[in-house]
Amino acid sequence: TRWHVGRLISEAVTTTRWPQAGPVQVNVPLREPLYSDQPFSYSKDLKFIELAKPDINLTAVQWQTLVAQWQQAERPMIVAGLDHPDSALKQQLADFQRCFGGVLLADITSNLHDAAGIQHFDMITSSADDELKVSLAPDLLVTIGGPVVSKSLKLMLRKYRPKRHWQIQFGNDFIDTYQSLTDVLAVDANYFFAEFSRQLSAQASDGCSAARQYREQWLGCQQTAESIATTFVEQYPESELAAMQQLLTAQPEKSLLQLGNSSVVRWANYLGLKEGQNIAVNSNRGTSGIEGTVSTALGAALTTDKITTLVTGDLAFFYDRNALW
Repeated sequence: TRWHVGRLISEAVTTTRWPQAGPVQVNVPLREPLYSDQPFSYSKDLKFIELAKPDINLTAVQWQTLVAQWQQAERPMIVAGLDHPDSALKQQLADFQRCFGGVLLADITSNLHDAAGIQHFDMITSSADDELKVSLAPDLLVTIGGPVVSKSLKLMLRKYRPKRHWQIQFGNDFIDTYQSLTDVLAVDANYFFAEFSRQLSAQASDGCSAARQYREQWLGCQQTAESIATTFVEQYPESELAAMQQLLTAQPEKSLLQLGNSSVVRWANYLGLKEGQNIAVNSNRGTSGIEGTVSTALGAALTTDKITTLVTGDLAFFYDRNALW
């Protein structure tokens, strides 16, 4: 039993780190009686099994294929979903768009909102007519991170499917949210965009000109959407949307923001954060996603001296009120 516990702990700790960093659940069976007069003792001298992480790279032939597909694409899009803050990846994506075009749609939970992406894509895709959606839909889709909040984006990408869809992730799970998956690239996103930029730079070609025009079209829609949102908030200062904008604007730089589910995270994603705020966003996005919001916010606050702000609805308190005790 002690050997098994040691092995299980090693496996659990390793799984929190690789291949996808995240929480791990450990089930602990308890024998009755649960309480005993016998003193509980355990050995701290447990063997920990180390995992040597492999260095996973793509081959030269694979890079040639990816470069050719990107250069042939007229409307390449990168969609970033739920993920941890990563300043290096943020800078790489900003540089990548500037050099090679394409458009980045960064979900508010992706923590890539400072990467020069389109922040009001939820507003754009929910209000666009079919003709505009056809022109905005990608012919090459690149996805990183976890799920996205925007239902309208999911519906648009499912209806107007790209010719190719690359999912960048460790592991071999076929995450096919948009029903168009063609390639799973089991590499780190930082490595991918750094090397992809180098590979594209080495090609003397004008194949990215259409991708730059595509980005300009999205930026034009972004300006229109931002103007509409500003006007609405001014006209209806007591609306939930206006309240959310005030909360997002008031967040201190380099603070933590924990967003509840349902309308809370959707309003926040609708508005987006301003570039330069440098705020880390957490949100429990699961099958239901309500339970644990308050507990997660408290746990996040205990790990740092930075201000942590929880924005949630009354339903979350009902499900998670034990956390307040």
